[in-house]
Amino acid sequence: MTNVAPKKRGGRPPTGSVAWSEVDGCWTVRVTVGGKRSKPIAMPGIPREDRDRAVYMARVTSRRYRDAGAVAEESRETVNEYAARWLEAREGRIASVRDNKGHLNLHVLPTIGTLEMCKVKRDDIERVVSALDAKVRAHEIGAKTAGNAWGTLSKMFDDATNAKPAERLRCLQSDPTTNVRGPDDNDADKLLQFLYPSEFLAFVTCGDVPLTWRRNVAVAVYLCLRDGEQRALKWTNVDLEHGVITVSERFDRRINEDRDGTKGGSARQIPIHANLLPLLEAMHEESGGESYVCDMPSLRDMARGLRRWLHNAGVEREALHYGTTVSKALRWHDCRATGLTWLAVEGQSPSAIRDIAGHTQTAMTDRYVRSAAMLRGGRFGLPFPTLPESLLEAPEVSVEKRQNPPVLAEGFAESSRISDDCWRGGRGSN
Repeated sequence: MTNVAPKKRGGRPPTGSVAWSEVDGCWTVRVTVGGKRSKPIAMPGIPREDRDRAVYMARVTSRRYRDAGAVAEESRETVNEYAARWLEAREGRIASVRDNKGHLNLHVLPTIGTLEMCKVKRDDIERVVSALDAKVRAHEIGAKTAGNAWGTLSKMFDDATNAKPAERLRCLQSDPTTNVRGPDDNDADKLLQFLYPSEFLAFVTCGDVPLTWRRNVAVAVYLCLRDGEQRALKWTNVDLEHGVITVSERFDRRINEDRDGTKGGSARQIPIHANLLPLLEAMHEESGGESYVCDMPSLRDMARGLRRWLHNAGVEREALHYGTTVSKALRWHDCRATGLTWLAVEGQSPSAIRDIAGHTQTAMTDRYVRSAAMLRGGRFGLPFPTLPESLLEAPEVSVEKRQNPPVLAEGFAESSRISDDCWRGGRGSN
């Protein structure tokens, strides 16, 4: 009888057992260390159909276990587990944790999620930064997104080090992100767009463009409002007698309701341009001075709808409709940029423009002042022209439309205040 040497056990490094978790909505891996299997370790950010990547990350996780870089079942919580607890603690304290959750799941946890929270070192944080820089270089994300992800990571570890005891988040003696340089921010700012007065007039005088769209664009340009500010503007904040509007609220699309304060945190007053006053008076009379000033279009159709109606009005300047690596196509927010550019071309002082815009940083205002210095004169046109009489005519609403209002798309509540004559489906582009 031939003697057979027994097989050696433990010669192959652990590769991990991967499985898709319906509860967590992500791939998980269980690793055998010291004869014991760990509990499932979440690996967020990997699509369900990409099993090959999950297997690869399982091997990486297993190697870290072997090198004592990850946690056995009986040890303290992982970065994945702490991140879930941190996000839960932030619910209700900030408007929405959706952005924080996206930053962590897409850009942070795939790199360090399986590490033990108390064993994260500076080298681990720098690996996250390197991964963010690589994504920016590959044009997978923008430099701003990388910076936002770094901000979320820094805040989480700051809370892990310095949170108030009552918050029950403190678990570190020192912050591993301290003195670590964040992602590179050397992307050149893309050129933003604005409308020339002639293009604006072509739009607001075109009968093929719905009246609601023409009015909304006029209000946005002449008052230099942000989308959320315009969507939340009520007649109670409009003083037609003295020609002043108070901007004190904004619509928050993440919670689908109005919130006190503007982006800068405080209220501001804006003078009503003499050429806008007749339009506001007509709109006030039609509405009886109740509820909201503007019927805004679908949140999902702001930018794309604006470009579509500009095309219908014959405004086809290529830079408005097509973005490049150094410039952006026109967005709804650029109605505000149009008004601010016109103020600068008129010769308004930087401080006056800053007060109307509600800027908290002078650098934002300076962009418009510098741009106007190059554009002023020549064939720019007359800023804030007299609005056409057609904007003042009351809209005709058919009996059928009053009896059969449009059905809101799934996920949109009545508080979105979507105008019935400009609803359009489609994915967001703003």
